[in-house]
Amino acid sequence: GNLLDLIELELNNNLLQSTSLFPIASWSKLVVLDVSSNPGLEGEFPDLSGLTELRELGWSNTSISGTLPDSIAQVTNLVTLNLAYNQLTSWNATAVCALDLVWLDVSHNDLTGSLPDLASCSQLLHCDLSHNLFVGCFTHLSLPDRLRTLKVSHNLLTCDHEPMDIVFPSLTTLDVSGNTFASRLTSVFLQEPGYIHATSTGWLCPVPEGEFVSED
Repeated sequence: GNLLDLIELELNNNLLQSTSLFPIASWSKLVVLDVSSNPGLEGEFPDLSGLTELRELGWSNTSISGTLPDSIAQVTNLVTLNLAYNQLTSWNATAVCALDLVWLDVSHNDLTGSLPDLASCSQLLHCDLSHNLFVGCFTHLSLPDRLRTLKVSHNLLTCDHEPMDIVFPSLTTLDVSGNTFASRLTSVFLQEPGYIHATSTGWLCPVPEGEFVSED
C-alpha cells in the first residue's frame, strides 16, 4: 500500500532516536500520531504544520527539548496534545490556545513565564500544566467555561495575600499542590462532585468544611 495514505501511526515504546527516518511531514492524511515513551528521541520539536488532518498527537516521555514551534497552530484539527515528560523550555501559549483543543498536557517540562490565558481555549476540558516553572498569581487565572480538570501543581505560583474566595464553577478537579501560596483561603467553589489537592502550598486554612473534598 501507499504509506502516504497512513491515517494512524503509533511508534510508542520503541527505541527511536530520531524521526528523520520517517517522513512524518509527508504523511498529510495522519489523524493520530503517537511517538511517546521513546526516551532516546532527542533534538528539537519538528515542524508538523503539514499535518492538517491530525487530531491526536502523543509526544510524551521523550527527550525532545527547546521550543515548541509556532507552526503547531497550523495543525488546525488538533484536539489532543500530550507533550508531558519532555525537556521543553518555551512555547507560544497563544498559538496553542488558538487550536480547538479538548485535552492539553505539557506537564513535567521546563516551561517558564506566566500561566497562559486559557480563556481563549473554548473547547478545553482537561489541562495539565504541572511540574514546570510557571510563575504568577494563580487566583487571577481566566478559565474557559467548559474546563473540568486543571492541574498546576509544582510550579512557582503565588496568590494574593488578602483573604479570598476562589470560584471556578466549571471545574470538578483542581490540583494546586506544591506551590507557594500565602493567603487565607476562605472558600473554594467547584462544580460538584469536586476534588481539590492543595497540600504543601502554604495556604492558611482551614477551609470551611464541606466546600470541597481534600486529599493529603
